[in-house]
Amino acid sequence: MSPLMHTDDIAVALPAARWAFDQVRAADRAHRYLNHVRSSQAFALNLFAPLDDRGVRRCFALLGIDAVKVEAPVFEYEDATDRIGEASTRSRHLTQVDVVLQCLDSNALRHRVLIEVKLGETDFGDCSAFQNPANDALDVCHQPGMFGGEPSRCFQLRNHGYGHRRYWDLLEHLVIEAPTDAADDGGCWVRADRSQPMRNLALGHLLIEQAEADVVTFALCAPSAHPTIWRRFEEFAAVLPGTDTVRIARARAEDVARLHEDEGATFFDRYGPALTGKAGGLALLHYEPLGELLGVWTQHAEQLTCYYRPGDDDGTGGSAIGENAVLGQDWDHLTERLPSSSPHVADWRALPCTPHETPHEIYQRLLQPVLPC
Repeated sequence: MSPLMHTDDIAVALPAARWAFDQVRAADRAHRYLNHVRSSQAFALNLFAPLDDRGVRRCFALLGIDAVKVEAPVFEYEDATDRIGEASTRSRHLTQVDVVLQCLDSNALRHRVLIEVKLGETDFGDCSAFQNPANDALDVCHQPGMFGGEPSRCFQLRNHGYGHRRYWDLLEHLVIEAPTDAADDGGCWVRADRSQPMRNLALGHLLIEQAEADVVTFALCAPSAHPTIWRRFEEFAAVLPGTDTVRIARARAEDVARLHEDEGATFFDRYGPALTGKAGGLALLHYEPLGELLGVWTQHAEQLTCYYRPGDDDGTGGSAIGENAVLGQDWDHLTERLPSSSPHVADWRALPCTPHETPHEIYQRLLQPVLPC
């Protein structure tokens, strides 16, 4: 078994979260790579499932909501009746929300919080219609504006030719701002990274329209040491704003974890490196799928240094992924973009080190490396 995949749910789930793993399995909503060490779904279950009623109330408080009566977290929520019109005879896929929290506040208002949880991803999902070879309106995809300024021709809103999706019906009343030049993808404003959060926001407006909630909050939850995904979220929120009834909010994963009964001790033991990011004294260990240590990277005085070809005792090893892959890049490139984009990258693990240890010296003390699980 590859060390990148836990053998079963018992190995990946925190004890207080096992009920949630059972729940998503029973509902047939477990992701294919739920047991992977980098699974955002497992991260979400382990983060929110251990919350008792007090923890859920305090989680609402993090979002500025004075909750009085709360319900247990719901995972992988979708609108089973498909009132947005996403399903078709070709595909039954519906927008799924990682975590939903529900409460009554002190004014008897019904709140629903739709939470998108990210662990290591560097962006949100792109528009599937843009890449579809059957798309007969690519010119719309390359035009600025919401749905390229021509919602009636948008291949996504026409459900790839199988119907009508209500995203624009639910969002057209918003005061929408054009993206900044730096955040502009060069075409439809929801063609790329804003597509997934746009669908969540539309679902929030549907819940208000159907009187299933008085206030909906769409929130991102991720480690604070993950600047890329937070930047992407702000780029989304700058274009598609919140309203009085459909709010946009943010929750740091480590703040939620501290609401666990053990104040997050078990969670931090499992996910510490992801939550601490690039704090000083960290090395990155690059493993291949069967657990062999391929290389070590460190950052000292803002300089990246690597050692590859373990066993090359002169300490000069060559890079297994090619120096050109990281030339001119930074620590975030190694920890965020490279693992998700390069077919040669299997997994990265963080390891504490002294400020002056070289990558070769770190490898020397890991001659028989053991992957933490």
